[in-house]
Amino acid sequence: MADYYKVLGVPSNASLQDIKKAYRKLALKYHPDQHQSSSNTEKEKAEKIFKEATEAYEVLGDEKKRKMYDQMGPEGFRQSSSGGSGFEGFSEGGFDFSSIFEDFFSNFGSTGQPTVSKGRDVFIKVSISLEEAFQGVNQSLEFSTIVRCDTCSGSGAEKGAKVTQCTACNGRGEVAVSQGFFMVRQPCKRCQGTGTYIAALCKKCRGSGCMRHHRTLEFRIPPGIEHESQLRLQGEGEVGERNGPCGDAIVQVNIQSHPLFRKKGANLFMNYPLSIAQAALGCTVQVPTIEGESISVTFKEGIQYREKTVVHRKGMPHPSGRGDLIIEADIYVPLKLTPRQRELLQNFAEEEENKTPEATGFFTKLKNFFKTL
Repeated sequence: MADYYKVLGVPSNASLQDIKKAYRKLALKYHPDQHQSSSNTEKEKAEKIFKEATEAYEVLGDEKKRKMYDQMGPEGFRQSSSGGSGFEGFSEGGFDFSSIFEDFFSNFGSTGQPTVSKGRDVFIKVSISLEEAFQGVNQSLEFSTIVRCDTCSGSGAEKGAKVTQCTACNGRGEVAVSQGFFMVRQPCKRCQGTGTYIAALCKKCRGSGCMRHHRTLEFRIPPGIEHESQLRLQGEGEVGERNGPCGDAIVQVNIQSHPLFRKKGANLFMNYPLSIAQAALGCTVQVPTIEGESISVTFKEGIQYREKTVVHRKGMPHPSGRGDLIIEADIYVPLKLTPRQRELLQNFAEEEENKTPEATGFFTKLKNFFKTL
């Protein structure tokens, strides 16, 4: 059994105040709350020292136990306490730790202020058009949420009711509770962690200071926003109990599909249908843009299916400018031919000698394939 005076680092003739001061210093340094982010080895070491210091203080801080300890010595006191002389288990001796922990309890990571309940965040989805995503748009949404009680203005007290400092926690909103060798913080049950006691609770909100109600949220979606992006609007969420701070509103913006354009990042893609003649001869056509303009776009002679024509800076806005409008050629074959069209195509097929690189490559592979059969 360790010498309790050495454990606390005080002489054997130390006063009760010196013993209390020494224990306070060790408890502040080695309390488990102070080592939550430490390694397992450091946690175990701190826990061992804290237990030894608490055990030593429970004995030396009690006049009757200290007298027996001084008379019997460490070993004699240990044998006596384990032999059923009335000191079985340190928590059975009637020593009250609350007085010492009340003096410095706020130093265990606590501010010493009442705990204030922050309101929860709210999650909202909105759907906008691609044009609105391009330009940016102001939104006004009505939704059900938790707001301050309009009767008590969030205080939780009935009109005229007396609001006093909670005597159970001395206005701190939390109390120290002994759990074996450890002291842990818990919200004060009498005041629900607010630090104040209300003689008569508001009947409308039952003392919470808040209620469910519809409210309108106004905000702006910036130009060029991405699909499923989230906007965090600070302080626009649910209100906290008894005038606690509000949570945030998290708005997820979904962009609707567009009949003409496909958005990929800051670029816009568009399929433009071309006839066989237009694709073979090349052509200039009028193409719409996302801002509602009409621009001339020239497709080169001999353009291939899905080949891309890029119009720079006609896409979506982004921090350094704008993306591009990328037009893909959709070459279609007529379903019905007039006699004259059929004649012209037959003449064209008879005279066609040059083939596209893709066709040439395919027929070469086909020829080699038949050779292997």
